[in-house]
Amino acid sequence: MTTDAGRLRYLANAVSTATPAQRIVMLYDRLGLDIERAASTEASSEASPHIRHAQQIVAELLSSLDASVWAGADDLAAIYGYLLTELIGCNSQPDPDRLRSVGVIVADLRSSWHEAGQQISSAPSRPTSLSTVGAWVG
Repeated sequence: MTTDAGRLRYLANAVSTATPAQRIVMLYDRLGLDIERAASTEASSEASPHIRHAQQIVAELLSSLDASVWAGADDLAAIYGYLLTELIGCNSQPDPDRLRSVGVIVADLRSSWHEAGQQISSAPSRPTSLSTVGAWVG
């Protein structure tokens, strides 16, 4: 097995076994990496693929946001809209300072999602009463 094939298999396994919160954190990790790479390149032709990939990640996060489930979804959608605007603005003329500012926001969002995922995974499960079980089995 080649190194790339092994890495891809490992990544696929990590994604398929991750919780939804962990998958979101993984997206933020990659988004942060794309922004960091774009900010550290000298030529716009080198930054552009990273910026475009970052735009795709933010667009995916935005499109998967369900405003009917969470009252804060509209605010998060506005943040995603801002991130997209900034990334689009940097696509033709990368600005390392602007990209780093976007990176700070992404790092804060990543940290919040990571913390939320940790709280969910460490929350004790509630015992199910027998009357509730009976309602499900008929």
